[in-house]
Amino acid sequence: MQNQEYLGIHLSRHSATVICLQSAHDTHNPAAFFSVSLEQRQIEDGAGFIELINQIAQICTQKQLQFSTVAVALDCSLYMQHEIQSSFADVKQITTTVRFDAEEALATDISDIAIAYRIKSSDESGSKLSIFTAEKKTLTELIKALASNNLDPAVIEPDVNCVYAYINKNQKFDKETLVAAMSKSNVYLLGLLGPGHKEPLIHRTFLIGDEPDRSKLIMQHLTLTLAQSGAEKFSQISFYDSAGFVQNQRLAEKFAADIQPLDLKPPQDCVDAVSFASAAGAVLAAVDQKSSLNFRNDYMPYLGRKRRLENTLKIISVSACIILLALGLNFHLTMMKKNRPVRLLHKKFAEDYQGVMLDKKMPSKSSEAVRKLQNELRRIQNLKKGLDVGGGESVTAKLTSLLAAFNKVAKDTNLNIEKITITDKNISVMGDTANQSSTLKFLTEIKKIMNVESERLGTDRNRSTFTITIGPKR
Repeated sequence: MQNQEYLGIHLSRHSATVICLQSAHDTHNPAAFFSVSLEQRQIEDGAGFIELINQIAQICTQKQLQFSTVAVALDCSLYMQHEIQSSFADVKQITTTVRFDAEEALATDISDIAIAYRIKSSDESGSKLSIFTAEKKTLTELIKALASNNLDPAVIEPDVNCVYAYINKNQKFDKETLVAAMSKSNVYLLGLLGPGHKEPLIHRTFLIGDEPDRSKLIMQHLTLTLAQSGAEKFSQISFYDSAGFVQNQRLAEKFAADIQPLDLKPPQDCVDAVSFASAAGAVLAAVDQKSSLNFRNDYMPYLGRKRRLENTLKIISVSACIILLALGLNFHLTMMKKNRPVRLLHKKFAEDYQGVMLDKKMPSKSSEAVRKLQNELRRIQNLKKGLDVGGGESVTAKLTSLLAAFNKVAKDTNLNIEKITITDKNISVMGDTANQSSTLKFLTEIKKIMNVESERLGTDRNRSTFTITIGPKR
């Protein structure tokens, strides 16, 4: 059985190119290489990533391929590219603000969009960014389909960055060069590459569509891209057309530059060398995190390594738990023997507690039980003294004093009590007397024993009415 480490996939909605590498940097000797695509009938029926990735998983199983890392080059039909300006040159500040800058520049809500970006240039005024955006819905569908087949990708890169990673690794240029690579459906423009250029000034991709004249199409894209990027001069063009239709002579006449073939070094049975370069470049981009444009950094971060570590930790944890359980059980048995007298004493205390507290369950802490018993003792002592729990007069004592006051003045004032309301804090009394002087006499008597907190006097049917709120004297 083969023992490969990396699987690179150039993936579009309806086709994929797959490369399996034993070493990330040995792209010229793939352990396995194949392409898959959906049939026209499946495309018309709306088939998507699930059916396509099922085919990839089946072939990997048939070929008995083993790999620890999966990297995906996302086809340019599934993402968009924009140029924006950031006010910052620091990478951390750019990362923090890039979504706000993108939303402002694109004038659209990007809450459902995943972003990857690269810094084209920086100066005191800020940085020029090339940002790549993909719909989160598309990425969710893609990641779930891959993960369900044990192909959860560590990175999902724009394919133009993967093509650049492959070319930059496998071909060197001794002078400023514009690289143009045409697959069956895409155009990739990279430049200027060569001495003095650590990062490509041009980094773009376009869909070809059904354009019959590929030569005319590539010249239009080259002219437009050079005008937008400000790169007016370059020494040579390194060009490759997977279909083999574009004539190098026409490009040389149009741009007055040397035309050099771009050697992508594909396998002999490779139908689309550019797609192969993209799949292999995805592995290179996954290894070289410095040049990575990983959509997963912004959406659904890769957890594969973390989960493998978690599984290892689980095994260690279970073993440690078994050992600790055995030690704990031995310690527990020893403590049970030593604590037997304490348990018996606690049981007797619980029985006595329930007898005093009228069968209330004793608290788990003995200190809490002692505190409640002390509170109960104080309550009983207060009741015997005619006081409530807080040390003031009890409700019974308050009511007794009030009735005594009523009895003293009832006959002389023709007192009539309609309503008495008693609370923990005060007592409300509503009633009437024969006349106003009788009411004042009644209030004078009440104030001798209690504090009148509020009073409301009136007349009704030749009777003097009152409503008072009284409480204990302070």
